[in-house]
Amino acid sequence: SGDSGLAQLERSLSNLPDTGRRVADQMAAQRAARLGAGQKVAGTEEYYQGIKEGIKTFAKEDYDRAIAAGFDPKALATHQKALEAVLGRPSVKAAQETARELAAETGENLTELGSVRGLDYLVKALDNSISAATSGTSSIGKAKLSALVATKKDLQDLIGKVAPAYAEAGSNFAQMVKQRNAMDAARDVLSRMQSPLGRYGASTNELRNEYARALEAATTS
Repeated sequence: SGDSGLAQLERSLSNLPDTGRRVADQMAAQRAARLGAGQKVAGTEEYYQGIKEGIKTFAKEDYDRAIAAGFDPKALATHQKALEAVLGRPSVKAAQETARELAAETGENLTELGSVRGLDYLVKALDNSISAATSGTSSIGKAKLSALVATKKDLQDLIGKVAPAYAEAGSNFAQMVKQRNAMDAARDVLSRMQSPLGRYGASTNELRNEYARALEAATTS
């Protein structure tokens, strides 16, 4: 609660013969409940690895279907000018060579960047640029980084509009990643709760504020 008076009262009650054991039992029950909540979100190691592998497998299947389905002709005609405008941005033009290189790494010869497959590789190339810009060693300014992120989002949104199956694949991927992120956050919570000092018999200090923030991230990510 952050109330120093309550904290002092808890310490006093813990040191009294009549209430000390009850306080200790209550603290232990609360800790067990927190631990159980974290374990429930974190899942078993087998389930966790299954989720990670499932994301790779199902995401590839979804995106392969989207690429095979291609464009919706009517939607493409409606959004053609907007798509051309985004493709004409400097960051997208600069990403073209990276897109071809990424495709070549998987054995593909990407000659047509205007296809759904080509546009998807352009998104990956922009994502590569964004990752490099946020690595801590990049000198890119905040404004340029913000523009890169916005361009990637604009391109993804437009691909989804002209290729509905691509939008569905992206939505499915986001839902799968949400579960994995929650499990990652819960595992981080558990690593903080189960401290090395605790294993050696020291008193437990779970860093309550940090625990609360991490648990919230695990359940709302």
